[in-house]
Amino acid sequence: MSIQIVIVTYKTMLSECVAYNTFCQYVHSLTVPYSLLIYNNSPENKITCDKEYVEVVDAVSNDMLAGAYNFALQAAVKKQAQWLLLLDQDTQLSQAYFEKLNDFLTSSFVNQYDVVVPLMRMRTKHLSPIAFSKKTGPFINQFNSVVNHQNFKKCTAKKQYAAFNSASLLSVKQMTSIGGFDTNYPLDMLDHRYYHLLNKVGAKLYVLDVVLSHSLSLLEKKNTMSKQRYKDYLDKCLMFAKTLGWGAVLCQKIRLSFSVLMNMLVPHKHQYFKASVKNLFRF
Repeated sequence: MSIQIVIVTYKTMLSECVAYNTFCQYVHSLTVPYSLLIYNNSPENKITCDKEYVEVVDAVSNDMLAGAYNFALQAAVKKQAQWLLLLDQDTQLSQAYFEKLNDFLTSSFVNQYDVVVPLMRMRTKHLSPIAFSKKTGPFINQFNSVVNHQNFKKCTAKKQYAAFNSASLLSVKQMTSIGGFDTNYPLDMLDHRYYHLLNKVGAKLYVLDVVLSHSLSLLEKKNTMSKQRYKDYLDKCLMFAKTLGWGAVLCQKIRLSFSVLMNMLVPHKHQYFKASVKNLFRF
């Protein structure tokens, strides 16, 4: 039993990387063998690290998340690791998280599951994981089910599940079986894409009884997302909706209609109005 861990960085030095610093602080609670890969997606900022269990890769160009994750998956296969742990640079890990993760990895039921995730919250708002019907997709929160440690078996019995990339522990065998991470989704909606494929092959979800804090830029009062990034996000939402069916496309359009209204009324969102309207009438 071993884990390949990857932290993807972008324009961030290790000294400023929240995930790396909290990893080093609390990883002592992990008793199973592991190796850490730092995938630096900003070639102009070289990263160095003198820890023997850390491998640093400086990408020639920005390979986005899909490229970095596929590199890490290939590394896991070469090392014969059973698990791949994804971490974003701004994820704040905790001792409780590593303790719960270690409890799972050393349990008698570890081989019964293929995906292991914590709860993700932004302040009091539950963000991940969720369960939803394939007919509607994940686009309207009122149709989604909040998944936690107590109800994950019931919630995922008849619905698809999805979770955020960061802190997702994925079976290397299952990820290899679905062809790795789809490069048609280099950044936005990548998590929904591979979780959709994992659902299709029957991968089993386990939810840790621990909460990590996460910041979601779309929900922040002062959204710093560029207009181009917002357009790309909408394009990938529509692309993913089409893979689920026209019911999901309709739900994506309903959600986007409310976004158009918000973009009109909220001053800091005016910049997204044009992109929202254009996507609203694309099918």
